[in-house]
Amino acid sequence: MYINLTTVKELIFQHKCIPVQKLSQAKKKSIFLVYRHLSDVTLRLKRNIMFGLFKKKEKKKHQPILADLNQEPLQEGDFVDSLRYGLGRCRIIGDEKGLIYESLETGKQVRWHLMVDAATDLQKVKKVQHHQ
Repeated sequence: MYINLTTVKELIFQHKCIPVQKLSQAKKKSIFLVYRHLSDVTLRLKRNIMFGLFKKKEKKKHQPILADLNQEPLQEGDFVDSLRYGLGRCRIIGDEKGLIYESLETGKQVRWHLMVDAATDLQKVKKVQHHQ
């Protein structure tokens, strides 16, 4: 009879089997305790799964607010100063997938969801009142 010690916590790095007769009494006891602990943990997990303690919670769809850092609402056609991606002054344009910031200086386009500030859920832009 052999015991595979790769599953035992203390001997996880020894990938070999040792005959039970060659194990000391203390080593046999530690193996028994580890296996008993593992089976106890497994039973607890099965009970928790059966009684629904690990149910998947439904995630709410969270839509960020389309407003600048000063909480002024943004819409298609507005001009803003971008604080990300080096876009500079931008114009908000729309397409079939949503709103896009188009840089007036470089022509680069960035989708609105990439400009969301994670801490405030606002856009990382500042609205320009009068475009020159």
